Amino acid sequence: MLGFSYGGTLCAITCLPYLSPFLLATGDGFRDGLRSSMLFLFGKLMVYTLLGGLAAYLGKGLELDKVEASKYIMGVTLFAVGFFIVFFHKSECQNKAVKRKKTSALFLGVCTSMTPCPALMVVFALAVQKGSILSGLTYGAVYGFGVAISPLLLIGAGLSAIGGRMKTEVGGFMPYLRVASGFLVVMAGVRFIVY
Repeated sequence: MLGFSYGGTLCAITCLPYLSPFLLATGDGFRDGLRSSMLFLFGKLMVYTLLGGLAAYLGKGLELDKVEASKYIMGVTLFAVGFFIVFFHKSECQNKAVKRKKTSALFLGVCTSMTPCPALMVVFALAVQKGSILSGLTYGAVYGFGVAISPLLLIGAGLSAIGGRMKTEVGGFMPYLRVASGFLVVMAGVRFIVY
């Protein structure tokens, strides 16, 4: 319930500024957006599962309020995804472009999971309390599944459909949108590293 409530509210709101520019710039219709959103949420699920297991493994020695490295990981990943958006071209070899897009959506989900939130701290505390790695992995996975049942699936699909429609309606505008979207994501990465 904790994952579901956060996934439908705060998590969706905080992830949207990172996912929106990506889907608007690279989207190619509703199905494409649904796939990209699912990859994004799968990245979050993987990280939550692994972090739950890690919290249980580290146990009481885990200092939950000192996750300094996460901001650098998230910043660098956002920076890389921003560059991908700017240099994503449909005219490239189709398979390479699609593969890079899928990887970017997955890594975007991974990096947005690195920011500790109160709900995730509860999951970590439960994992630490149990002390079992399997329990920690389970807590993280269940929380991740709750987050994945999110309005981001439909919102992402809609944004990708809008991006795909813009490509056909105003194709000449797309290079500017791609650069602006990439710039926004790069700046979000810089913000994480600097602050």
